[in-house]
Amino acid sequence: MRKELAKACPKVLRIIENSKKNNRLSHAYLFAGPKGTFKTKMAKYFAMMLYCKEEYPCGECSDCRAILENRHMNVFYIEPLGQSIKKEQIMALQEEFSKTSLVLGPRIYIINEADTMSAAAANSLLKFIEEPTNEETYGILITEHEDNMLQTIVSRSIVINFEAVSKNVLKEQYEALGLEPLSLDIILSLTNNFDEAKALSSKEEFEKLVNTFDKFSTQIFKDGPIGLFYRANSDFLYNKNNMQAFLTLLEKFYRDLYEYQISGSVLTFKSIEEEIKETSMRFTGNVLLKYINQILELEKKMGYNVNINLLFNQLLIDLRGGNI
Repeated sequence: MRKELAKACPKVLRIIENSKKNNRLSHAYLFAGPKGTFKTKMAKYFAMMLYCKEEYPCGECSDCRAILENRHMNVFYIEPLGQSIKKEQIMALQEEFSKTSLVLGPRIYIINEADTMSAAAANSLLKFIEEPTNEETYGILITEHEDNMLQTIVSRSIVINFEAVSKNVLKEQYEALGLEPLSLDIILSLTNNFDEAKALSSKEEFEKLVNTFDKFSTQIFKDGPIGLFYRANSDFLYNKNNMQAFLTLLEKFYRDLYEYQISGSVLTFKSIEEEIKETSMRFTGNVLLKYINQILELEKKMGYNVNINLLFNQLLIDLRGGNI
Protein backbone atom coordinates (compact mmCIF):
# COMPACT_ATOMS: atom_id res chain seq x y z
CA MET A 1 0.00 0.00 0.00
CA ARG A 2 2.82 2.41 0.84
CA LYS A 3 4.44 1.77 -2.53
CA GLU A 4 1.17 2.60 -4.27
CA LEU A 5 0.74 5.83 -2.28
CA ALA A 6 4.36 6.82 -2.88
CA LYS A 7 3.69 6.72 -6.62
CA ALA A 8 0.25 8.31 -6.57
CA CYS A 9 0.70 11.10 -4.00
CA PRO A 10 4.34 11.26 -2.81
CA LYS A 11 4.09 14.80 -1.38
CA VAL A 12 1.13 13.96 0.83
CA LEU A 13 2.73 10.73 2.01
CA ARG A 14 5.87 12.63 2.97
CA ILE A 15 3.86 15.21 4.95
CA ILE A 16 1.93 12.55 6.86
CA GLU A 17 4.95 10.38 7.66
CA ASN A 18 7.13 13.32 8.70
CA SER A 19 4.36 14.63 10.98
CA LYS A 20 4.18 11.25 12.69
CA LYS A 21 7.96 10.98 12.94
CA ASN A 22 8.28 14.45 14.48
CA ASN A 23 5.28 14.03 16.82
CA ARG A 24 3.42 16.85 15.09
CA LEU A 25 0.18 15.18 14.16
CA SER A 26 -2.88 17.43 14.09
CA HIS A 27 -6.20 16.52 15.68
CA ALA A 28 -8.06 17.46 12.48
CA TYR A 29 -7.14 17.10 8.83
CA LEU A 30 -9.00 17.99 5.66
CA PHE A 31 -8.00 15.85 2.68
CA ALA A 32 -9.15 17.81 -0.38
CA GLY A 33 -8.80 16.94 -4.04
CA PRO A 34 -10.46 15.44 -7.12
CA LYS A 35 -11.93 11.97 -7.27
CA GLY A 36 -9.49 9.10 -7.61
CA THR A 37 -6.59 10.77 -5.78
CA PHE A 38 -6.24 8.13 -3.04
CA LYS A 39 -7.64 10.32 -0.26
CA THR A 40 -9.49 7.47 1.47
CA LYS A 41 -6.51 5.13 1.20
CA MET A 42 -4.28 7.81 2.69
CA ALA A 43 -6.74 8.30 5.56
CA LYS A 44 -6.61 4.59 6.33
CA TYR A 45 -2.82 4.63 6.01
CA PHE A 46 -2.79 7.42 8.61
CA ALA A 47 -4.76 5.22 11.01
CA MET A 48 -2.55 2.23 10.28
CA MET A 49 0.55 4.30 11.12
CA LEU A 50 -0.79 4.76 14.64
CA TYR A 51 -1.35 1.05 15.22
CA CYS A 52 1.02 -1.03 13.12
CA LYS A 53 4.18 -2.08 14.97
CA GLU A 54 6.34 -2.01 11.82
CA GLU A 55 8.31 1.08 10.75
CA TYR A 56 5.73 1.58 8.00
CA PRO A 57 2.25 0.05 7.97
CA CYS A 58 2.53 -3.53 6.78
CA GLY A 59 -1.05 -3.95 5.63
CA GLU A 60 -1.02 -7.55 6.88
CA CYS A 61 -1.17 -7.48 10.69
CA SER A 62 -4.48 -7.75 12.54
CA ASP A 63 -4.68 -3.99 13.17
CA CYS A 64 -3.90 -3.08 9.56
CA ARG A 65 -6.41 -5.59 8.19
CA ALA A 66 -9.11 -4.39 10.60
CA ILE A 67 -8.57 -0.76 9.55
CA LEU A 68 -8.61 -1.59 5.84
CA GLU A 69 -11.84 -3.55 6.27
CA ASN A 70 -13.58 -0.86 8.40
CA ARG A 71 -13.88 -3.08 11.47
CA HIS A 72 -11.24 -1.68 13.85
CA MET A 73 -12.85 -0.82 17.18
CA ASN A 74 -11.02 2.51 17.46
CA VAL A 75 -11.32 3.70 13.86
CA PHE A 76 -14.71 5.01 12.78
CA TYR A 77 -15.68 5.50 9.15
CA ILE A 78 -18.64 7.76 8.30
CA GLU A 79 -20.19 8.37 4.91
CA PRO A 80 -23.47 9.92 3.71
CA LEU A 81 -26.76 8.26 4.49
CA GLY A 82 -28.60 8.94 1.26
CA GLN A 83 -27.62 12.39 0.00
CA SER A 84 -25.99 13.78 3.14
CA ILE A 85 -24.28 13.15 6.46
CA LYS A 86 -26.83 13.68 9.20
CA LYS A 87 -26.49 15.29 12.62
CA GLU A 88 -27.45 11.95 14.18
CA GLN A 89 -24.33 10.34 12.70
CA ILE A 90 -22.06 12.97 14.26
CA MET A 91 -23.89 12.71 17.58
CA ALA A 92 -23.43 8.92 17.54
CA LEU A 93 -19.71 9.44 16.89
CA GLN A 94 -19.43 11.83 19.83
CA GLU A 95 -21.28 9.42 22.10
CA GLU A 96 -19.03 6.54 21.09
CA PHE A 97 -15.90 8.59 21.75
CA SER A 98 -17.21 9.60 25.19
CA LYS A 99 -17.14 5.93 26.26
CA THR A 100 -14.08 4.05 27.43
CA SER A 101 -12.68 1.98 24.59
CA LEU A 102 -12.06 -1.73 25.04
CA VAL A 103 -8.92 -1.32 22.89
CA LEU A 104 -5.91 0.75 23.98
CA GLY A 105 -4.66 3.38 21.57
CA PRO A 106 -5.75 6.52 19.72
CA ARG A 107 -9.23 6.95 18.31
CA ILE A 108 -9.64 8.06 14.73
CA TYR A 109 -12.68 9.09 12.72
CA ILE A 110 -12.74 9.33 8.94
CA ILE A 111 -15.62 11.24 7.32
CA ASN A 112 -15.96 10.65 3.59
CA GLU A 113 -17.75 13.25 1.42
CA ALA A 114 -17.59 15.63 4.37
CA ASP A 115 -18.94 18.47 2.22
CA THR A 116 -22.35 16.73 2.27
CA MET A 117 -22.80 17.32 6.01
CA SER A 118 -26.02 19.08 6.91
CA ALA A 119 -25.65 22.44 8.69
CA ALA A 120 -26.58 20.80 11.98
CA ALA A 121 -24.07 17.98 11.45
CA ALA A 122 -21.29 20.42 10.52
CA ASN A 123 -21.91 22.55 13.61
CA SER A 124 -21.92 19.47 15.85
CA LEU A 125 -18.65 18.34 14.31
CA LEU A 126 -17.12 21.79 14.76
CA LYS A 127 -17.71 21.60 18.49
CA PHE A 128 -16.19 18.11 18.56
CA ILE A 129 -13.08 19.36 16.72
CA GLU A 130 -12.71 22.28 19.12
CA GLU A 131 -13.27 20.13 22.21
CA PRO A 132 -11.94 16.60 21.55
CA THR A 133 -12.73 14.05 24.24
CA ASN A 134 -9.04 13.24 24.74
CA GLU A 135 -5.58 14.07 23.42
CA GLU A 136 -5.43 10.94 21.28
CA THR A 137 -8.36 11.80 19.03
CA TYR A 138 -7.70 12.34 15.32
CA GLY A 139 -10.17 13.26 12.61
CA ILE A 140 -9.80 13.15 8.83
CA LEU A 141 -12.40 14.80 6.64
CA ILE A 142 -12.40 13.86 2.95
CA THR A 143 -13.86 16.05 0.23
CA GLU A 144 -13.80 16.76 -3.49
CA HIS A 145 -15.42 20.15 -2.86
CA GLU A 146 -13.54 22.13 -0.23
CA ASP A 147 -15.51 25.28 -1.07
CA ASN A 148 -18.69 23.57 0.17
CA MET A 149 -17.24 22.93 3.61
CA LEU A 150 -18.13 25.03 6.65
CA GLN A 151 -15.28 27.54 6.69
CA THR A 152 -14.86 27.41 10.46
CA ILE A 153 -14.17 23.67 10.12
CA VAL A 154 -11.66 24.33 7.35
CA SER A 155 -9.90 26.98 9.46
CA ARG A 156 -9.52 24.54 12.36
CA SER A 157 -8.13 21.74 10.20
CA ILE A 158 -4.82 21.11 8.51
CA VAL A 159 -5.76 21.21 4.82
CA ILE A 160 -3.82 18.78 2.62
CA ASN A 161 -4.45 19.11 -1.09
CA PHE A 162 -4.27 16.00 -3.25
CA GLU A 163 -3.22 16.51 -6.87
CA ALA A 164 -4.61 14.55 -9.80
CA VAL A 165 -2.81 11.23 -10.21
CA SER A 166 -0.52 11.14 -13.25
CA LYS A 167 -1.64 9.20 -16.31
CA ASN A 168 1.42 6.95 -16.04
CA VAL A 169 0.50 5.85 -12.50
CA LEU A 170 -3.12 5.25 -13.55
CA LYS A 171 -2.00 3.30 -16.59
CA GLU A 172 0.12 1.01 -14.42
CA GLN A 173 -2.92 0.30 -12.27
CA TYR A 174 -5.31 -0.17 -15.17
CA GLU A 175 -2.99 -2.53 -17.04
CA ALA A 176 -3.79 -5.08 -14.34
CA LEU A 177 -7.33 -5.22 -15.79
CA GLY A 178 -5.94 -6.99 -18.88
CA LEU A 179 -7.56 -4.65 -21.40
CA GLU A 180 -6.69 -4.30 -25.07
CA PRO A 181 -4.71 -1.11 -25.91
CA LEU A 182 -7.69 0.85 -27.29
CA SER A 183 -9.89 -0.20 -24.36
CA LEU A 184 -7.16 0.93 -21.98
CA ASP A 185 -6.96 4.34 -23.65
CA ILE A 186 -10.73 4.70 -23.47
CA ILE A 187 -11.09 3.76 -19.82
CA LEU A 188 -8.22 6.10 -18.88
CA SER A 189 -10.12 8.92 -20.57
CA LEU A 190 -13.38 8.15 -18.73
CA THR A 191 -12.27 7.77 -15.10
CA ASN A 192 -9.25 8.30 -12.86
CA ASN A 193 -10.64 5.98 -10.18
CA PHE A 194 -9.42 2.38 -10.27
CA ASP A 195 -12.49 0.91 -8.57
CA GLU A 196 -14.73 2.65 -11.09
CA ALA A 197 -12.51 1.49 -13.94
CA LYS A 198 -12.66 -2.10 -12.71
CA ALA A 199 -16.46 -2.03 -12.50
CA LEU A 200 -16.83 -0.27 -15.84
CA SER A 201 -14.51 -2.60 -17.73
CA SER A 202 -16.55 -5.64 -16.72
CA LYS A 203 -19.78 -4.29 -18.21
CA GLU A 204 -21.10 -5.30 -21.61
CA GLU A 205 -21.88 -1.63 -22.30
CA PHE A 206 -18.18 -0.79 -22.09
CA GLU A 207 -17.31 -3.35 -24.75
CA LYS A 208 -20.03 -1.86 -26.97
CA LEU A 209 -18.66 1.62 -26.38
CA VAL A 210 -15.19 0.53 -27.45
CA ASN A 211 -16.57 -1.15 -30.58
CA THR A 212 -18.69 1.90 -31.46
CA PHE A 213 -15.75 4.27 -31.11
CA ASP A 214 -13.52 1.90 -33.09
CA LYS A 215 -16.01 1.85 -35.96
CA PHE A 216 -16.26 5.64 -36.00
CA SER A 217 -12.52 6.31 -35.85
CA THR A 218 -11.84 3.71 -38.55
CA GLN A 219 -14.24 5.49 -40.91
CA ILE A 220 -12.51 8.81 -40.23
CA PHE A 221 -9.06 7.31 -40.75
CA LYS A 222 -10.17 5.82 -44.08
CA ASP A 223 -11.92 9.06 -45.06
CA GLY A 224 -14.96 6.90 -45.54
CA PRO A 225 -18.68 7.64 -45.30
CA ILE A 226 -20.21 8.01 -41.84
CA GLY A 227 -23.77 8.72 -42.94
CA LEU A 228 -24.97 5.30 -41.84
CA PHE A 229 -22.95 5.32 -38.60
CA TYR A 230 -25.76 6.47 -36.33
CA ARG A 231 -28.31 4.18 -37.92
CA ALA A 232 -25.98 1.19 -37.44
CA ASN A 233 -25.30 2.10 -33.80
CA SER A 234 -28.56 3.79 -32.81
CA ASP A 235 -29.61 1.08 -30.35
CA PHE A 236 -26.49 1.75 -28.30
CA LEU A 237 -26.33 5.53 -28.70
CA TYR A 238 -30.02 6.08 -27.98
CA ASN A 239 -29.19 5.55 -24.30
CA LYS A 240 -28.26 8.93 -22.81
CA ASN A 241 -25.35 7.64 -20.71
CA ASN A 242 -23.88 5.84 -23.71
CA MET A 243 -24.22 8.96 -25.84
CA GLN A 244 -22.50 11.07 -23.19
CA ALA A 245 -19.59 8.64 -22.94
CA PHE A 246 -19.28 8.50 -26.74
CA LEU A 247 -19.26 12.31 -27.04
CA THR A 248 -16.52 12.46 -24.40
CA LEU A 249 -14.41 10.12 -26.52
CA LEU A 250 -15.26 12.02 -29.69
CA GLU A 251 -14.10 15.32 -28.18
CA LYS A 252 -10.82 13.76 -27.01
CA PHE A 253 -10.34 12.14 -30.42
CA TYR A 254 -10.58 15.43 -32.30
CA ARG A 255 -8.49 17.11 -29.63
CA ASP A 256 -5.77 14.53 -30.33
CA LEU A 257 -5.94 15.39 -34.03
CA TYR A 258 -5.57 19.08 -33.17
CA GLU A 259 -2.90 18.53 -30.53
CA TYR A 260 -0.74 16.59 -32.96
CA GLN A 261 -0.86 19.50 -35.40
CA ILE A 262 0.37 22.04 -32.85
CA SER A 263 2.75 19.96 -30.71
CA GLY A 264 3.36 16.62 -32.40
CA SER A 265 1.82 14.84 -29.39
CA VAL A 266 -1.11 12.47 -28.95
CA LEU A 267 -2.62 12.92 -25.49
CA THR A 268 -5.34 10.26 -25.22
CA PHE A 269 -5.39 7.61 -27.92
CA LYS A 270 -1.81 6.33 -27.87
CA SER A 271 -2.91 2.97 -29.26
CA ILE A 272 -3.92 4.56 -32.59
CA GLU A 273 -1.20 7.20 -32.62
CA GLU A 274 0.03 6.46 -36.14
CA GLU A 275 -3.46 6.74 -37.63
CA ILE A 276 -4.03 10.01 -35.78
CA LYS A 277 -0.77 11.43 -37.12
CA GLU A 278 -1.73 10.62 -40.72
CA THR A 279 -5.33 11.79 -40.38
CA SER A 280 -4.44 15.04 -38.64
CA MET A 281 -2.91 16.41 -41.82
CA ARG A 282 -6.25 16.24 -43.66
CA PHE A 283 -7.75 19.02 -41.54
CA THR A 284 -6.86 22.62 -40.80
CA GLY A 285 -6.47 23.64 -37.19
CA ASN A 286 -9.48 25.95 -37.42
CA VAL A 287 -11.69 23.15 -38.71
CA LEU A 288 -10.64 20.84 -35.87
CA LEU A 289 -11.32 23.56 -33.30
CA LYS A 290 -14.75 24.07 -34.87
CA TYR A 291 -15.50 20.34 -34.54
CA ILE A 292 -14.33 20.28 -30.91
CA ASN A 293 -16.58 23.22 -30.05
CA GLN A 294 -19.56 21.60 -31.79
CA ILE A 295 -19.08 18.41 -29.80
CA LEU A 296 -18.78 20.37 -26.54
CA GLU A 297 -21.94 22.30 -27.42
CA LEU A 298 -23.83 19.06 -27.99
CA GLU A 299 -22.59 17.73 -24.65
CA LYS A 300 -24.06 20.80 -22.96
CA LYS A 301 -27.41 20.23 -24.65
CA MET A 302 -27.61 16.67 -23.31
CA GLY A 303 -29.30 18.05 -20.20
CA TYR A 304 -31.92 19.98 -22.15
CA ASN A 305 -35.24 18.77 -23.47
CA VAL A 306 -34.08 18.59 -27.08
CA ASN A 307 -33.90 15.92 -29.77
CA ILE A 308 -30.36 14.67 -29.15
CA ASN A 309 -30.59 12.10 -31.94
CA LEU A 310 -31.38 14.79 -34.50
CA LEU A 311 -28.57 16.99 -33.20
CA PHE A 312 -26.11 14.09 -33.27
CA ASN A 313 -26.98 13.32 -36.87
CA GLN A 314 -26.37 16.99 -37.70
CA LEU A 315 -23.04 16.76 -35.93
CA LEU A 316 -22.06 13.79 -38.11
CA ILE A 317 -22.92 15.80 -41.21
CA ASP A 318 -20.80 18.72 -39.98
CA LEU A 319 -17.88 16.44 -39.17
CA ARG A 320 -17.83 15.32 -42.79
CA GLY A 321 -18.02 18.89 -44.10
CA GLY A 322 -21.64 18.47 -45.17
CA ASN A 323 -20.77 15.39 -47.21
CA ILE A 324 -21.61 12.09 -45.51
